[in-house]
Amino acid sequence: MSHLFKKNKKFLKITRLLLFLTFSFIFLKTIFLYSGNKIIYFLFSIISFYLIIFSFRKKSLFYENFFGVFLLLGFWSKLSFILILKTNFTEGWDGQNIVPPNIFDNALISSSIGILGFIIFGHLRELFFSYPTKLNFNIDTKFYETNRKLILIFFVFLFVIISYINNYFQIYQRGLIGQSYNFIFSGFVKTSLLYFLSLCSAIILYYEAACFKRIFLFIFLLVFLEIFLSSVSMLSRGMIFNSFALVFAFYKLSNKINLKINYSYFLKVISILILIFVTSIFYINQIRINIHSDINANNQKEILNINEEKINKSKNDLIFSKKVINFLNKSIYRFKHLLIHRWVGIDSMIVINNHRDKLSLNLFKDSIKDKFDPNSLSFYEKTFNIYPQDHYSSISRKKGNTLPGLIAFLFFSGSYIFLFFMMMCFSLVAFIFEYLMFKSSAKNLFASALIAMVVTYRFAHFGYLPAQSYLLFGSLISIITIFFIIRIIAKIYKKN
Repeated sequence: MSHLFKKNKKFLKITRLLLFLTFSFIFLKTIFLYSGNKIIYFLFSIISFYLIIFSFRKKSLFYENFFGVFLLLGFWSKLSFILILKTNFTEGWDGQNIVPPNIFDNALISSSIGILGFIIFGHLRELFFSYPTKLNFNIDTKFYETNRKLILIFFVFLFVIISYINNYFQIYQRGLIGQSYNFIFSGFVKTSLLYFLSLCSAIILYYEAACFKRIFLFIFLLVFLEIFLSSVSMLSRGMIFNSFALVFAFYKLSNKINLKINYSYFLKVISILILIFVTSIFYINQIRINIHSDINANNQKEILNINEEKINKSKNDLIFSKKVINFLNKSIYRFKHLLIHRWVGIDSMIVINNHRDKLSLNLFKDSIKDKFDPNSLSFYEKTFNIYPQDHYSSISRKKGNTLPGLIAFLFFSGSYIFLFFMMMCFSLVAFIFEYLMFKSSAKNLFASALIAMVVTYRFAHFGYLPAQSYLLFGSLISIITIFFIIRIIAKIYKKN
């Protein structure tokens, strides 16, 4: 039972009942719509339901919590909602084509094997390491307490400046080709936005908890503001991920060190996060609409020689009310599309199982060699005929990618055995990074959760330029090494 709801057993029981009824309704609705073998769908659903229990069991680690959610949303939930709402598969599958029953069955079988590899490794991992039931702070908080205001002011200054620099110089923005600058400068900005600034948030949250045995609400507001500005500057609608990682770590830590909070405070934090997240979605959707409209208009001018005055005239003819309605319609549509279709998973499994004749270990090896080309399709898009060859225009900055995800990427091999054991290997990598961060950061659960989310997010969206993963993992290794060095120096200083 959740420690925050011990005094609200009725609320907790009602919540669990509603979740059970919701999943049961979705399952019963989908099994009648599923065109393949009902037994395969039933077994796939059983594995998916167990995935939920596995991901949030008492001995789970953060990467298991997060990756389990990604897998559930990308596979079982996505398949169910697409069949129920009849919205068609959009990530790589031609929406006009009906998925044959045997392709459905093969996709669910291979997906289930990948998920089982993840689950079984988690149970094996329990034999060697789990987070302790209780934690004691083993850090010196004197410096933070003395310089708290200066640290917070510097932190705000840092994330505002970096967000502004990225937005102004357009170094890293999702769906667009970034401008070329010095490798070190661009790498620092990109790494800061992806996780380093949030790691600073994790350290601040940990010291706040250590100093005051509570975390003030305005500290969470600062943390969410950092992630909001970073996401806006990257044109990313994914601010929920780093935010959720930190909030979930706060939830876990509150039980391990007896923080002075109750469920009403926790609900306030969640409510603020949801409000800021929804705001970011609508705001970034509008920015993307404007950017893509401008790009399309410029492309048409260059290709069709449409004169600029005509474009401006057509824009000026729109009345304000129509602009508002158009904005709301597009933003709501994009928000709905984001909730259902943007989770990576079942689409790619359907696509590659439709081309089983191409799958082999050689294909998997070739996929690792994929290199960046702004005007060319990715290996996955090219191999499985996702888009026509001229999909990306040479005069456009637009560069999106259809991602297969980790399970589909590993199944390029066409081997169930390879898929199963490689999922265990990738789970081992995620575990090692989370474990090392926990040890190097003086048992900072906020930092552990954040790094787990960064690794998990990469795995969930795996498949594009896989060889370049060394950039992310190399930076993580550097950060963890620095943490270890700082701890060693601190111990030597303390002895002297």
